[in-house]
Amino acid sequence: MSRHINYNDLEMSNIIFKDPIDKLSLILLNNKLNVEPLLIYTPVLRVKSIVNNKLVLDLTSNTSFHDFLRRIDELNISNCYYNAQKWFKKDISLDTIETYYKPSINHKNEVEFIIPVDSNKELQVDYILDEKKNYVNIHTIKEDILVTLNIKYVGIKFKNKSFEPKIQIKSIKICDSIKK
Repeated sequence: MSRHINYNDLEMSNIIFKDPIDKLSLILLNNKLNVEPLLIYTPVLRVKSIVNNKLVLDLTSNTSFHDFLRRIDELNISNCYYNAQKWFKKDISLDTIETYYKPSINHKNEVEFIIPVDSNKELQVDYILDEKKNYVNIHTIKEDILVTLNIKYVGIKFKNKSFEPKIQIKSIKICDSIKK
């Protein structure tokens, strides 16, 4: 059974990159017992917006999570570089890979996580809870509230001339009672 871990407890050396299939390189966690999806608890983060099935979160007040995401981005870049011959059938310079990589954190110090939906446009999250642990719907998530998330770091998604991390939300807990 897969389990979520706190982002601070993740050993980067336990992350495994699988060869891309259908333009996606899966990222997994070797937890010494078995290999499983990389599921992570986030710290409390402030919601900036919900845009096109993506939850946009502000990282300015959480430097440790910001640094964690940057380290994963660096790991993604280095794995693409070292696996270029195998994955892309050619050598690609590190500069080129860095140019085509879209990091998880944008220039506004925000991160976007995918809110998964199925082909019927129904949410595919396990749950959304308010601060009293009541189940609520996605419309409860508003700009400027605080949330914690359980996320799945799916992998690296490859497009024509770019690639980026694919991170999906598994569940959301609203922490609005601690809003500043």
